[in-house]
Amino acid sequence: LAKFGPEFSSWAKDDLKKPGGEEMQLAFLDFCRLRNNLVHNNFATYNINKTLADVRGDFDAAIKLVHWIENCFKKFQDAQGPAENNG
Repeated sequence: LAKFGPEFSSWAKDDLKKPGGEEMQLAFLDFCRLRNNLVHNNFATYNINKTLADVRGDFDAAIKLVHWIENCFKKFQDAQGPAENNG
């Protein structure tokens, strides 16, 4: 987040502190961990001990962070007010 400037970084960290922010971050990291285990431990033989429904549920929880990222730049710009949106 810091790559987009200190103002955005500060805003994004505060926005992620809102209800559900920590959960979607953890869900995303858990899903990435699952992906890494499958890729690096031979997915054909690696047992994840989850049903397809479990994996889908994990995906649905993780994708919330992706949707947050898709929308956060506009939310940040809107939060800055009209004077800063022009420059």
